[in-house]
Amino acid sequence: MLEGGRPVEAVPWLERAAASAAAVAAYADALVLTERALQHAGGGVRTRLLALRADLLFAVGDPVAPIAYG
Repeated sequence: MLEGGRPVEAVPWLERAAASAAAVAAYADALVLTERALQHAGGGVRTRLLALRADLLFAVGDPVAPIAYG
C-alpha cells in the first residue's frame, strides 16, 4: 500500500506487523515498521505507535528511550 500511493491505509497493517515482530523479540524489525507507520499516522494510532516506539527503543537499549517516553 505504501508503494501504491495509499500510505494512510498501510498504517494499520504496519502497526500489526510491528506488534507481531515485537511479540517474537524482533525488536529492530518492529522499530523499522513502527517508524514507517509513524510517517503517515494520526490521532490515537499515532499515540499508540509512539508508545510502541518508546518500548522498542528501550528493548534495543537505545539511549534515547527515556526521552521517547516523555
